[in-house]
Amino acid sequence: DSGKTPTLQSLQDGYVEGWKVIDTLFPQTLYVIWLFIMLMSIPIYHKSKRSGFHEINISTKYGKDQINKINWINAYELSTGMFIFGIVLLYLFVWSRYSLNGYHLNIQTIPKYFLATTSWSIYKTFMMQIFIAYIETLVIVNISLIISILSKSVKVGYGLMVLWQFTLLKLFRNKSHMIFVNYLPSEIFKIENFIYVGIKLVLFLVLLFLISGLILYGFIR
Repeated sequence: DSGKTPTLQSLQDGYVEGWKVIDTLFPQTLYVIWLFIMLMSIPIYHKSKRSGFHEINISTKYGKDQINKINWINAYELSTGMFIFGIVLLYLFVWSRYSLNGYHLNIQTIPKYFLATTSWSIYKTFMMQIFIAYIETLVIVNISLIISILSKSVKVGYGLMVLWQFTLLKLFRNKSHMIFVNYLPSEIFKIENFIYVGIKLVLFLVLLFLISGLILYGFIR
């Protein structure tokens, strides 16, 4: 309005193309991470039973409790490492090609979220997305380990995980069940969901994490 020519710095500050790319690639990156986590987690307890080592563990005073807890901790550590590596790789790729300028602007700067009522900045929103995605990753680990304990076959375990995670998403993706879709672990981390649905979506995720953790703890005990 002042008629002044925009400076290079002002153009850079308003350039949010990198964040738009991250918003597009984040789900695909997370799905790949989850796939590797499921491939790693589901066979853990099944292999122990199949090898006969499980019977040796439970015959000792503290063997079952300690070994099972170690497997749980190892699954968390490996999953956390994979999650951090995947997200850092995504951000470095986008930063090298598009830069990450405009992080201080409101989320409405991205056209996709123009109608969002929140006053969050782009940086805060995407950091919240990473936090929520990490909690979801731990939920995936818990459920994968529960399936590993209950299933008699690794193939059956993989089938159950695919059914739970992806088939339900396809079955319920329509307007009449859109609220249900928002609560699927494959959807909660998406920015549009926790912006428009609100804090109850995050509370549901935390509750799911606690419940799955308690169920898993009950099984390994």
